[in-house]
Amino acid sequence: MSAKSEQLFNELIQLYAQYKQEVPSQRQAWPESIKARIFELQEIGARIGDISAKTGISKQTIYGWNYEASKRRRFLPVNVVAPPLTVAPSPAATSEVVRRKTKISSTVTVITPDGFRIEGLRLNRVAAFLKAVAK
Repeated sequence: MSAKSEQLFNELIQLYAQYKQEVPSQRQAWPESIKARIFELQEIGARIGDISAKTGISKQTIYGWNYEASKRRRFLPVNVVAPPLTVAPSPAATSEVVRRKTKISSTVTVITPDGFRIEGLRLNRVAAFLKAVAK
C-alpha cells in the first residue's frame, strides 16, 4: 500500500467515524469529502471490496456513488457553431426573399444521453440552465 493510499484510508476512517457520530440516521446525504477520497483511492488502484473492508462503508454505497458519478460524466462539453449561411437565390427570387424577410431561428435543442430534452431556448439560456444543473 502506498503512502498516499494509507493516508487516504486514515482520513476516511476518521471522517466516517465523525459522520456516524454526528449523523445517527442512515438517510442523510454523505459528505463530498468522503466520496472524493473514495474516488481518489479507486483512481490509484484500490478495489471497492478493500475500501469497504477497511472503512466500514458498504460496497453497495460505493457502487451507487460510482453509478451516479458515471451519469454525471455523460454530459460532455460541446461547442455550438452556427451553420454557414449560403443563400444564393436566383435573381427572380431575390425580391421574394427580401419581401418575406425570412427569419433564421436562434433557438437550440439539446438532447442528453438520458433523453432529457431542452428546446426552444436561446443558446445563452441553455448554457445557464446546464451550468445550474451541473452543480
